[in-house]
Amino acid sequence: MFRIGRILPMSVMSLLTVVPSFSFAADEPEDAAPNRFVLRISREFLRRHLSPSIEETKPVNRMLFGAHVTGRTVTTGTTNIVMDLSEKDAKFVIRFTGSSVSTTAASKRPVVVHSTSTTNFVAERVVNFDGIRFSEEPATIESSTRSVTNCIAVPCGLIGRIVRNRAIPQIEANRAEGNAIANADTKKIVMDRFDVESARFTTEMNGIVPIQKTVALLIPKVQGWVNHLGSTKEFLYVSPGPVDNTIPILPKEYGRMKAPIELWIRGKARGDAARGALQTWDIVNRGLDRFRPKSAPAEKKKDVEGISVTAIGEWWVVKVGEDLADGLFEPKDEK
Repeated sequence: MFRIGRILPMSVMSLLTVVPSFSFAADEPEDAAPNRFVLRISREFLRRHLSPSIEETKPVNRMLFGAHVTGRTVTTGTTNIVMDLSEKDAKFVIRFTGSSVSTTAASKRPVVVHSTSTTNFVAERVVNFDGIRFSEEPATIESSTRSVTNCIAVPCGLIGRIVRNRAIPQIEANRAEGNAIANADTKKIVMDRFDVESARFTTEMNGIVPIQKTVALLIPKVQGWVNHLGSTKEFLYVSPGPVDNTIPILPKEYGRMKAPIELWIRGKARGDAARGALQTWDIVNRGLDRFRPKSAPAEKKKDVEGISVTAIGEWWVVKVGEDLADGLFEPKDEK
């Protein structure tokens, strides 16, 4: 019997040996039962599955304002996950922030105009989690472009001076339209790359968060339950339960937890269901090995202490990837 607030950590293999699994009181009506587990997915876990930075270089070769324009465009940016407080949704924003720099030479004999245009952008896409699958909303982008003329190459002598004097007003007259074209080009480059990255991300997340299997193992006989959803600035919350229920208030010790994924299970230790649940989430943990330092040959046989189980009162907390959280974010109370 564990007191509320007493924390007893153990490895997953120890738990499977000493505590066979979790089950729930058989005489408790399903429609009156409290929510039996709460899944917390951290912003850090999501962020780690994004490409931290994106870079793409494309050649420029086109006709514009009667001139042959050549050069290259280099687009670079960083990705991030942004969350906010919600009592009914589990969603977040993938944000891609960066710039695109085009260095070009526009040739219209006898003039060659060397220019640099810079477009700063912020692209965002909302990703929703319904408790089973991640899905994307259409992306949006905001951007602005400015350009400078680096050099105007003209013939030598009087003719060159005349050509230059005529070219400068024309260059300035075309600048606003040229910036608009560069802005549109950048948006297409950014959105094409952003679409690929966000699609890869949601596909990967849908393959590694086994909510349906966990529900089937822990609460296989209930009908009419729904996924209660919520989010803070650091975690997504999912908790299956009767329609009129809400996400349970977890013990205050949750503020000390810092695992990328936490599965809070309410119940007694008996039966076989949770053995499968623990093994399922251990597979998720092994999928995080790519984020861990590679072991030396002599260390390869050691088990990775990336999943552990803690007892807090009536709750058991399965912590996935806790070893990866050290130094990445500080545990703190959520408001």
